[in-house]
Amino acid sequence: MKLLGQFFLCGLFTASGASAQEIHSAYHTTPSGTISLGINLTCQASRPDPCFKQCGAQSCALEESLCVNCAGTSSELLRVLFTKANLFYKAINPKIQPEKIFETLSQYPVIILDPQSSFNFYTNIRGNDLKDVFGGLCPYHSIKTSVVVLLDESGFPERPLFAICEMRNSQQEFYSLEEVSDLK
Repeated sequence: MKLLGQFFLCGLFTASGASAQEIHSAYHTTPSGTISLGINLTCQASRPDPCFKQCGAQSCALEESLCVNCAGTSSELLRVLFTKANLFYKAINPKIQPEKIFETLSQYPVIILDPQSSFNFYTNIRGNDLKDVFGGLCPYHSIKTSVVVLLDESGFPERPLFAICEMRNSQQEFYSLEEVSDLK
C-alpha cells in the first residue's frame, strides 16, 4: 500500500505492549487535492515498532485498496457483513498481535468496514442494528467494531480477516474472524 502522507491524529491512546493504538478508515485529501479513502494508523510513542517503521512518524495514512463492486448492492459478502455478520462470523481467541495487522495492511489489498462505511447500502447507518451486528463479532461488548476485509487479485471482496474491537477505554484489540455458518 502506498503511503499517502503524515496525518497527526488527535487523542493518542496508550496500550501496554501494543504497536498501534488506533487503526481506522477515513477520507483524506492528498497534496494534489484528490480525495481518497485511507487507513489511519496511530503508533505507540514509547518505542520503535512495526507501525512506526511503516509510518516513519507518530501517525500516517495508508491508501486503502480500490474495492470493485463495493459501491452498490452486488456483493453478497458485503450484504452479509452489513446485515448479519454476527450470525456468520465470530472472533477467535487469542487476540492477534498488532504486528500481524501491520503486515496485512502493508502487504495485502484490504478495506476497512465499520457501521458508517460508505459501502453500506444495506442498513441505516444511524440505527443501533448495525452496531449490534458488528459488535457481535467481538468476544465482549465493543463500543465500535470495524472489519478488515481481504480483496482478491481483481479487487472484489473475498473474506473478512479481522475484527478491530474498540474497548470503553479507547484501546483496540484485534481478532481473527472465523466463518461459523455457510454463506451459501
